[in-house]
Amino acid sequence: MNRGRMVLAFLLSTGFSATLFGQCASFVGSANQGSGPWININNVSYPDDTVLQQGAADWNLSSCNSNGTAFPPFAIGTSQPSSGPGAQTINVVYDAGPGNGECGNYTANTITLYGNAILGNDPNRVVTCSASVSDFEHELGHVLDLNHTSCAGYIMSSDTVAVNGNLTIRSIRAGECVTAASNWYAAPGQNRYAQPA
Repeated sequence: MNRGRMVLAFLLSTGFSATLFGQCASFVGSANQGSGPWININNVSYPDDTVLQQGAADWNLSSCNSNGTAFPPFAIGTSQPSSGPGAQTINVVYDAGPGNGECGNYTANTITLYGNAILGNDPNRVVTCSASVSDFEHELGHVLDLNHTSCAGYIMSSDTVAVNGNLTIRSIRAGECVTAASNWYAAPGQNRYAQPA
């Protein structure tokens, strides 16, 4: 074994990996999970329904949540049945902002998407929240009980501003799908339900 591999093996065996590499997907551990076969998205006041449709579709992709086998699929409006034991409805509202350090927020079954945000609590650093699909996908990650991550490019990473002034690109990663799925289980012959407490 060469010296580099020996050092890496030693670091990994001592638990240093958590500090060195970090974990890019983890749970919040909140009690806001639904227990039904669908998570319904109700557009209360967001001006572009296609943003919500795309965000839900990206989480529902077969590579992440094939036919609801990993976690309850997201349904927009009446596109899926809203019945089922404990079906959860998430309301989506628009606020021109500015959001205080964020382009979106998830609280008490409501996702708020902002038109612009103040960065770092500095009123002179206001950015347009133009990456609205990824902002919505990020908030849906919170609906699935995912926590923030410091791993760049992951959907659960924070909005950051690049040198050119644009928000950095984020997308749903396989590790985030696996982490979300590990918190749900399926009743035989049914879509996934939230794990009992």
